[in-house]
Amino acid sequence: MSIECWQYGTGEGYPILYMHGATPMPFSDGLAQVIKENNLRVLEVLRPGYGKSGMLKYKSVGEYAKALNGLVAKLELARFDTLGVSAGAPYAYALAALYPEMVGRVHICGGIPLDCYKDIYGMNSAPERFMFSLSRVLPAG
Repeated sequence: MSIECWQYGTGEGYPILYMHGATPMPFSDGLAQVIKENNLRVLEVLRPGYGKSGMLKYKSVGEYAKALNGLVAKLELARFDTLGVSAGAPYAYALAALYPEMVGRVHICGGIPLDCYKDIYGMNSAPERFMFSLSRVLPAG
């Protein structure tokens, strides 16, 4: 499986695996400067079917996170944070769940909430709960 990955910041900076939302976008010049000034290494991993990342038939977000193990090894990441924006949030959660010894922090921005916990799921509106229920039965991709 091919995975396209865009890097922002320096190779020596603290690594953050950035899981994009529905639309992957390059960072603005201003945000790239903030990344550089704070010595970060932000790696935007393009999900299956985006850019040059090949289509991958997986049954869960967790299976895709497992497939990223090769990328993590290739990049020689011993420790990293995850950043999930919008629809990328479940991927950031999955990386943290699968690799707790490697993931320092999970940062979520406008992310799809964890809906596997009844207390959290119950906080969503009826239309949101309906959409989450559809996501469980619609095929991936």
